[in-house]
Amino acid sequence: MSLDWFPFKIGLYLKNTLHLTTRQHGGYLLLILAAVENDGMLPSNDVALAAISKLDAKAWREDGDVLKAFLVREGDWWLHEYARFVAREAAELIAKKSKAGKEGAAKRWRGRRRDSEEVVQ
Repeated sequence: MSLDWFPFKIGLYLKNTLHLTTRQHGGYLLLILAAVENDGMLPSNDVALAAISKLDAKAWREDGDVLKAFLVREGDWWLHEYARFVAREAAELIAKKSKAGKEGAAKRWRGRRRDSEEVVQ
């Protein structure tokens, strides 16, 4: 699922990341964005993580362990727990809105036939 936005808790982010360098902040934010798009999951492969974070091999060797400290190992993947929470919360909200829309449309059209409606101009 692709999200156009998600809640970004600035205070929580800063509380947990004040020790990061500017380069590490950029890499970490890119990892968060990729994780939100993939139900919180990121590949376990360092080459893929470096590519997502836009860090070259040397920079990844220097910063990769710092960035992976924000992730939790889950099988063959890395998990970003907040990204998973955000993605699942968004999916629930979308499902609720879809259900409400369908119920509202069904209620509005109940007993009506489209071919017998007058077109209002």
